[in-house]
Amino acid sequence: MCIEIGLFDKLVQLMLHDDPDIKKEVIWAISNSTAACDGELMNAMVQKQLIEALGVALKFKEPRIIFVSLEGLTNCLKFGS
Repeated sequence: MCIEIGLFDKLVQLMLHDDPDIKKEVIWAISNSTAACDGELMNAMVQKQLIEALGVALKFKEPRIIFVSLEGLTNCLKFGS
């Protein structure tokens, strides 16, 4: 449903925002969405540039944000995406 209504498109767009606090919230939302999804949903999220969005977090200096992003990326790799 989230893909159909364009939620992930909007989250990826928000990663272009200049405000780091907005980016942090988006990183949490994207990473959390990877925690309990199936292969089909993961594939759809990867097509929506989920990996690129999580990669932006690696530029942050806050260890917790980097860790959350790496968790999301790890979840993607579990599906081979």
